Amino acid sequence: MTRFGSTLSLSLVILALGAAGASAQAADNGFRDPRSGKVWTPDNVGQDGKPVAPQDRAFDPGGQVVSPRGVIEQHVPVTFLTTVPITAGPSTPLVEIGEAALRVIPGDRWEVSLQLTNNSAEIRRPVLSCRFMNHDKVVEEVRVVLPNVQGGTRVGLSAAGPRGEIYVDRASCAIVTS
Repeated sequence: MTRFGSTLSLSLVILALGAAGASAQAADNGFRDPRSGKVWTPDNVGQDGKPVAPQDRAFDPGGQVVSPRGVIEQHVPVTFLTTVPITAGPSTPLVEIGEAALRVIPGDRWEVSLQLTNNSAEIRRPVLSCRFMNHDKVVEEVRVVLPNVQGGTRVGLSAAGPRGEIYVDRASCAIVTS
């Protein structure tokens, strides 16, 4: 390799290391605009140098403060889905629930939908407890009272949660009585 070639290679390595260092520094302090050289941070983005007002900052779900209103009781209808084999016994519960599916109804409320299976031959009137959560904080707890569920059937149901503008990232339900 010629002296010119090794000098060029060394210059490219130094240039690459310098760019990596500048990128790392910009990542620590914000984002550096390659055209203008301006460093953008959460405090100045979108404001052309003016501070961002609190109401315009990104939403922080962990910063949400909601006081649960206590346990809300709901009497919900069920929809017959299918028949199931009667398998209740020492290793199978009388009543079991499937995975809860959470969704928000825009402009309305959060809703959790799930399926309940009555594995016994008897009519059951289960009561469920559903918790609407924001990470590890309870936003709302609902006691769901179901009508009679025939033996050997699977039914679907939905329970309403908090208002849609309250942030919820999961819902879990458990059987209180079967």
